[in-house]
Amino acid sequence: QISNSGRNFVVVNNTEEFGTGLVGSLTRDPIVFATTGSRYAFSSIDGSNRNFLTIVDGKNVLPAGFSPIGDTLDFSDDGSRYAMMMNVAGRNDSGGLLIDGTLNNDLSPGLFGGTNWMNPTRNLYFKWSSHGKYLARMGRRADNSGGLFINERLAYPTTLQVMYPTFTPDGEHLFWLATVRATDRPQLDYMVYSDGAEIVRLRGDPFQGIK
Repeated sequence: QISNSGRNFVVVNNTEEFGTGLVGSLTRDPIVFATTGSRYAFSSIDGSNRNFLTIVDGKNVLPAGFSPIGDTLDFSDDGSRYAMMMNVAGRNDSGGLLIDGTLNNDLSPGLFGGTNWMNPTRNLYFKWSSHGKYLARMGRRADNSGGLFINERLAYPTTLQVMYPTFTPDGEHLFWLATVRATDRPQLDYMVYSDGAEIVRLRGDPFQGIK
């Protein structure tokens, strides 16, 4: 990022130059790179002039009338896919999820749980598998059915909290931790799931995000 005569710019490889507003983040580097490959992305906000950008590989992919939630922009590890949450410009209403440049607002977005002092910077809106084949997120349909969705399929119906979604390194299996109702007491238990199968029930500390 550079500035010149009071204007802000992002320069890439000394060849591409983008005039920007605010390119910043409180939780991470605002310029995002895929773990492998050469893809990059960033978002710019100039709320006073209603100028918003989301640049992916040199191209603005943000639909008109929306503002980016830039801290949510993430690539899959192999760089094949990207996604980002948006708001309706000038409002706090959710605009849906931008997936590879295409707006998806079929679900009312939800959040994964699990943010704490040990784990403050996680993207709570969605989780990519390493190869980009699967996108896990919390949401709710118009008929009020909801829970954990994988590629728009309701994989785990729940009205309670789901935390720490974790794909295996090959991207083929998903673990998560969920709060579940106990059968013998009013307090909630924690259940570890693997691909939807119950693995272990916990009655105390829910790992606190420790791998």
